Amino acid sequence: MVRAMTETSVTSMDPRPVYEQAADYLGALVAAVRPDQLDGPTPCAGWTVRDLLSHLVAATEGIAVLGETGTAPGGSGMMSAAQIADDGWGAALAAARAHLSAVWADDTKLDEVFQLPWGPKFPGRVTLAIPVFEAVVHGWDLARATGGQRRPEPGPVRFAEAVAGQFAPAGERDGRRPFGPVQTAPAEADAQDRLAAFLGRPHDWSPAA
Repeated sequence: MVRAMTETSVTSMDPRPVYEQAADYLGALVAAVRPDQLDGPTPCAGWTVRDLLSHLVAATEGIAVLGETGTAPGGSGMMSAAQIADDGWGAALAAARAHLSAVWADDTKLDEVFQLPWGPKFPGRVTLAIPVFEAVVHGWDLARATGGQRRPEPGPVRFAEAVAGQFAPAGERDGRRPFGPVQTAPAEADAQDRLAAFLGRPHDWSPAA
């Protein structure tokens, strides 16, 4: 995988502009999901499209709540599907995104230290890198699962590459990280496809596979 940003960028830059680009991309993909696609498979082993959307909404809202209160919400990181109508996932993600953007508009939060649910403590600018990474990576998953054609802007992909290089290196996947062994991407693959392969996604995954 070729990373156009340095790993230091993840811990030093303001991720909010690139988050807004990533959120635009993800929001458009989610809004286009049809109710008849919700129970289909995704590249995330064991997750349906509904499960993936549940995770994305809950994760976005979770980062908003963490920034607002200093404490991450409990639970599994999944939004109960019973709370959201089959045609309501786009609106649910948009509401969570608006909450996140409003909370993190406060510049002081970028250097405040936050305790993440799975153990580590990070400054806000690193914490906010998480939804950028999730939008790019799970956006790939969602597009493959539903036939979505939208692609992210180069900036979020470069940023997600830097996050992957720093926090999900190929040599440290010991079963505790949610990524499989590095896969081979074809020569014509774009940056998002290469990132997906680096994180263990088979480049030729399809719902019918």
